[in-house]
Amino acid sequence: MKLRELRHNFWNLGFIEEGLADTLKNKNPKIHWVKKRINDRWFADPFILDVTESEIIILAEEYCYDIRRGRIARVVIDYKTFEEKGFEIILDLPTHLSFPFIIRQNGKVYLIPENSASGCSTVYEYDDTTRKLTPLHHLAEEPFADATIFEMAGKSYLCATMLPDTNSKSVKIYTFDRENLKVAERVATVEFPILCGRNAGEVFAVDGRLYRPAQDCTLRYGHGVILQKITMKDSKWSFEDVNSFYPNTFKYNHGVHTFNNYKGLIVIDARGYRNPVMGRVLTFLFKLIGKK
Repeated sequence: MKLRELRHNFWNLGFIEEGLADTLKNKNPKIHWVKKRINDRWFADPFILDVTESEIIILAEEYCYDIRRGRIARVVIDYKTFEEKGFEIILDLPTHLSFPFIIRQNGKVYLIPENSASGCSTVYEYDDTTRKLTPLHHLAEEPFADATIFEMAGKSYLCATMLPDTNSKSVKIYTFDRENLKVAERVATVEFPILCGRNAGEVFAVDGRLYRPAQDCTLRYGHGVILQKITMKDSKWSFEDVNSFYPNTFKYNHGVHTFNNYKGLIVIDARGYRNPVMGRVLTFLFKLIGKK
């Protein structure tokens, strides 16, 4: 490994076992960080596919330092020890992939991975028995970034940012044809005072109210996660900040940018240096000599 590589980004996954209602209030929940087997790659943008008594199955972005682009992986975590047991690459394209948003519908599982570099968004049907992803059609001919689909007041919506301004101060909202898995018309563009337009995970409900995990990109991409309460009245949308999570450990000091839940378990990710000590030393030295 080259010296410079010690300060490369390194993401890891963490699990929170307290309920969503508690997490809306607690800024420092207990996090079980995944114990990784290998360090030549990392996983981020986690979505929980399934939870059993012994295992947690995750779909996530896999980033190998040698390949230098995101792929979609199926990752298995031991539920008792939170050790990574293994992974499989289930989608590999010439362009970067991340944020494998999951739709469960009519007994089937569909994925909408972030692939804005291709210029469009594709819907895939996923078979977990064969680990096969079958492309169905384009969700939209738009370079969406981290698109999220949710239900509100009896209707389906999609919200996203898009190229060239993925980490923006606004989020675009569209009606969504759930049956055919297609985007319909844009109904709103909501502006924020800071760079928090980009989604950080699936919209979730607590006590009948909806909450959107949003990325705070003010300091840097994926610096933190803000949980926002969603309201819509007379076709006007508003997002109220309720809680937030920022990096606060020595090992993961650069970012938190995903918040998802399924079957009573919350998953997040966090970013630090590939080597926490040498990464800091090298960053300090590079600043002294004027290098990035």
